[in-house]
Amino acid sequence: MAWYGLVICLWWNWFCTCVMLGQDVNQKVPSWFLAILYLVCGIPGSWWLWYKRLYHGAKADSAFGFVWFFLWFALHCGFCIWAAIAVPFSAERWSFAGFVTAMEALDVCNFCGIIYLIGAGLWSAEAAFCCWILVDVFLYFRGKGGISQAKEQAKQEAALAALRAGTGSAVSRV
Repeated sequence: MAWYGLVICLWWNWFCTCVMLGQDVNQKVPSWFLAILYLVCGIPGSWWLWYKRLYHGAKADSAFGFVWFFLWFALHCGFCIWAAIAVPFSAERWSFAGFVTAMEALDVCNFCGIIYLIGAGLWSAEAAFCCWILVDVFLYFRGKGGISQAKEQAKQEAALAALRAGTGSAVSRV
């Protein structure tokens, strides 16, 4: 569900920048391109970096897979919080549909401001939902063995890699 929420937020974010293209404001075209970049990179990146990590971690009961999920999903949560706040910078003034940008968009036109406020609400809901998911998955992970299991699996994988490296060098000498 969080991945679908991200997809909706990124599409709405892009829609917001499209609405701004029709207004007489500065930095609208670079913001539009940045919104496309977030959309094009964010959807497949999130699928590969955290959605598939969680799926494979749960499927294989791999603590190491869960650790990678936590790393990438925590970054995703931070991104969603940043997008919900959306402090504008020069080149990305309108690229995030967050609360600060929505307040500036209300000064441009009421319709644009409302569209950006809806986006800010979507980003806020996504951020809250993702934080809840992070805690929920962590509690599941902790109940399955947690960090100690991840350390043990890392040791096993390192031993297997060393064994494979040793076997490969012995085969190449023959």
